[in-house]
Amino acid sequence: MGIAQLAVGIVLYRNTPDQVAKITGSARVALDRCGLPGPHAILLYDNGGDAPVPRPPGVKVLASVKNRGFGAGHNALMAAAFADGAEAYIGANPDGAFHPDAIAHLAAQHRACGGRALIEAHEFPDEHLKVYDPETLATSWISGACFLVPERLFVETGGFDEHIFLYCEDVDFSWTALRQGYRLMHCPTAYFYHETSERNADDAGEAWRLDFMLRSGRYLGHKWSCDSFRDWCETELRSRGSTDALPDLAALPRLTDADHSAEFAHRFAFSDTR
Repeated sequence: MGIAQLAVGIVLYRNTPDQVAKITGSARVALDRCGLPGPHAILLYDNGGDAPVPRPPGVKVLASVKNRGFGAGHNALMAAAFADGAEAYIGANPDGAFHPDAIAHLAAQHRACGGRALIEAHEFPDEHLKVYDPETLATSWISGACFLVPERLFVETGGFDEHIFLYCEDVDFSWTALRQGYRLMHCPTAYFYHETSERNADDAGEAWRLDFMLRSGRYLGHKWSCDSFRDWCETELRSRGSTDALPDLAALPRLTDADHSAEFAHRFAFSDTR
């Protein structure tokens, strides 16, 4: 499946000007080297931070008055990108950077799969610990650090589930893509710099992160009909005194035919790990 036009989308929340310059600059270089005619686009979504968002030349900025979450931000960017003619969307974390040839490799794998795959880049220097098949490149779910979404997948699914504010939205979207008949694939030659070792190094930051993961996991277990995982997440939240404002799951979507798409045996790894 040939493509001509790509868009890179980045969701921001209180990111530094240096981070924005690094990710947009590396995206521009990688788009220029991807070998596709374009025109290509770089889009930013300001998720309601309290600092002005840098506006690099040639970069389109969308804004929200409040933080709507990771998935909602990318959904807004994908809608804008595809409306402007992009045939595939590459989402990237703002605290990372593209290798100059990363987008070329993602686009090549997209073409090789006939546009029927949700594809993740290869993170470095901190590699993701979930496994992928070295021959087929299949993986259990696609990391939201850097990923390629075909336009058709967004049209068919609507993108990320916006009931998930932060964490696990990439897992949920991956399982949704799998249910729609798409492949989940790792691209080992598409390098994306993503330093995670220093994130939330303090106790308060780690506690905040775990609370959000458990809240998202509770909903994920409900949606994908894994009551044991839902209950485990809720028990953990109660033990931490973090059950304030938990949503009523009965009012939220639930799949009765989750079948083989969802994998909860490894808890928050959602996969075998290396």
